[in-house]
Amino acid sequence: MKFKKTYLAICIASQCVVSAVADTSESNNQDRTIEEVMVTAQKRPQSLQDVPISIAAISGDTLDSQVILSFDELAADLPNVEFVASPGLDGAIGMRGVYTSTGNPAFEQSVGVYSDGIYISRGRLYNLAFLDLENVEILRGPQGVLQGKNSVAGAVNFISKKPTDTFEGHLSGHYELEHGSYSGEAVISGPLSDRLRGRIALQEQYTGGYLDFPRMGEKDQNETESRGVRVSVEYDLTENSELLVRYDHQETEASGATFGPYKFQEGVREAYEALYESVDPDFGYVTSGVISNGKLLSVDEAGNISATNKLPSQGATVDMLSATYNLQLQNRAEITSITSYTDYSTHSVLVNTFNGIDWLTQGDDEKDEAFDQFTQEIRYASPGGETLDYVVGLYYLAQSLDASTDGTIIDASALGYPAMASFVQDIGFVQNTESISAFGQITWNVSDVFRANLGLRETYESKEADGFLTSFTPDRNVVLDPGFNPLVDQFSTNWENKDKRVERSLDPSFSVQWDFSEDGMLYASWTSATKAGGFNAADSRGDNFEYEEESATSYEVGAKLSLLENKMQVNVAIFQSDYSDLQVNAWDASASSFKTGNAAEATIGGVEADFIYLVTNSLKIGSTFAYLDATYDDYPGASCSVGESEESDCIGGNRNASGDALRQAPEWSANVFAELSIDLSDSLELMSRISANSTDSYFMSATNDPYLLVDSYSKVDGQVSLISTDSTWSVSLLAKNLTNEKVPFFANSTPLFEDAYFSSVEVGREVFLKFDYGF
Repeated sequence: MKFKKTYLAICIASQCVVSAVADTSESNNQDRTIEEVMVTAQKRPQSLQDVPISIAAISGDTLDSQVILSFDELAADLPNVEFVASPGLDGAIGMRGVYTSTGNPAFEQSVGVYSDGIYISRGRLYNLAFLDLENVEILRGPQGVLQGKNSVAGAVNFISKKPTDTFEGHLSGHYELEHGSYSGEAVISGPLSDRLRGRIALQEQYTGGYLDFPRMGEKDQNETESRGVRVSVEYDLTENSELLVRYDHQETEASGATFGPYKFQEGVREAYEALYESVDPDFGYVTSGVISNGKLLSVDEAGNISATNKLPSQGATVDMLSATYNLQLQNRAEITSITSYTDYSTHSVLVNTFNGIDWLTQGDDEKDEAFDQFTQEIRYASPGGETLDYVVGLYYLAQSLDASTDGTIIDASALGYPAMASFVQDIGFVQNTESISAFGQITWNVSDVFRANLGLRETYESKEADGFLTSFTPDRNVVLDPGFNPLVDQFSTNWENKDKRVERSLDPSFSVQWDFSEDGMLYASWTSATKAGGFNAADSRGDNFEYEEESATSYEVGAKLSLLENKMQVNVAIFQSDYSDLQVNAWDASASSFKTGNAAEATIGGVEADFIYLVTNSLKIGSTFAYLDATYDDYPGASCSVGESEESDCIGGNRNASGDALRQAPEWSANVFAELSIDLSDSLELMSRISANSTDSYFMSATNDPYLLVDSYSKVDGQVSLISTDSTWSVSLLAKNLTNEKVPFFANSTPLFEDAYFSSVEVGREVFLKFDYGF
């Protein structure tokens, strides 16, 4: 059966290639041109080709037709855009080699993410946005003025579909043949009265597993289920004003282990393989689809620790309520108010031994993180099309994060210590954040072909945090003070910290634009942005509780061209960004925790280019390309690699990592595609598409350890669709990752076995059957 699936997938791609080549001789290309794409990157509707930013826009219909259901799938086709998953349900979005590593739930993101103008400040909220979308805007480079603080690497805007004036609906679903994944989505929209419109979207999704856990007798055990709903109601208050109220709810449950042994250093490989096989006869590497990990531990009231036969599990519940008010004044200026409240709660219980020794469990199956956020934005946008166009506004944010858990269990007897050396830990962390900012951008239309843009955001932000870590005997009757238990001292020190920090930041921007012809625009920009400092919710020793804010200054020049009577578009951007006090979250295998701190300086430069060309009315081709040079200029105190990978300048476990590459920063990356549409009859169209993305090698960790270097790779996708010419229905066969690449991610040294490495691995080939029906 596997052979048949693979053969079918290869046939999809080959048909796409043959179809594309066969049609290139067609000469009737007089009618079709590239459609104008409108974006709101500068807080007002504009053509993408008029915005002085390196920007990509992907329509919701494209996401749906290509079965893109999460940001990691979207990022795979966008050079210089990365998504880094973690052992939990959250992840981090990066751009141009800069992202916020997971591991510290209090860490602010480097890429600002917004859903209908609402700040999505935590990775566990990202997939909430992937439902019933109009489009997604990807803004590369610092965006601190109009998007907000913590957008030092870029911004992502999700724009959802609004209620419609006419009745309509949509049903879609898919089934994946390799792993049994499926999803279904239903949308209905239309008028409820003369002035009231409503829309509701429902989604259910199951992602099948692809990793076996032989110790637990489980095959394909890493499964995820999610359910989501979005309800929108829009009311015309007057002829010139409207109110849009939106409610989102999502529940996600994941079970199974996703991380396991990845590599051993060559000098210890045979010894480690023998050790791992002695505790797990079914030992295998995660890149072979096998999980070799410990079992979950439990503690009874008497303090007895035992291994269970439960699989690791995680879950999250998210709610968001928002109200957007728009008022158009008589002079065509617009006032907009966006009010939102968001909260989520999560639970997780994970085994982080990354080998078959049952000695460590972390997490709480009831609660390990709770978060709520309130935001209010109000802004005024001038009418546009005048000598001076401008946008001004005020923004307020209040957040509360509780990352307290009592779920860490360490069984010392499994490591050869006396059982009395075992212990449990309580971790407490509560942080409250309040921020207020004023922002504005003015555009001076010097002439019909020349514009200058000046922007500024001033932000005041305060954070208060209260944290502690306490180790107990397993029965919780005795607090283990430093020096009493050497194993406790290795992993942590009992500590308690309470602190407050206040920041004031000014983020300016300046750009000029020149329309050198009706079909071409050149721009140059200078931008500064800030990312907030804060506190470390994952501090294991109490000496890494606070870190400073990060700042970036970026220079960019670019060109946006429409050629061949708008049958081709070419966009190019050349940039350099200088980062000061770059925040780094580095894995400390000796303590099974993360260290958060500031690298001194980093310089990131590169080139981004994309083009799309309508070869004929039926054939469209395109490509995106990125070159990136991302290195630390100065990074004193950086962690060294371990074992035989230790750098020659390492002193006491630390070094200056000047000259090292930033992690997740491939030197080059590219995507190419070809799409062919053929009318089979007056009512039926055949669409075939093939695409490929390639990525250069990059490091997965904060150290440039050669064992954690991902080799360059390429992935190929293919699609064939039958579509009704009135777009009411379609049936598609899709294949992703035809080359069956198994790419590792989130790799680091193994706790207590630092010259052994763990990682997870991306899913291999997938084949989808998909249907869509609209009415």
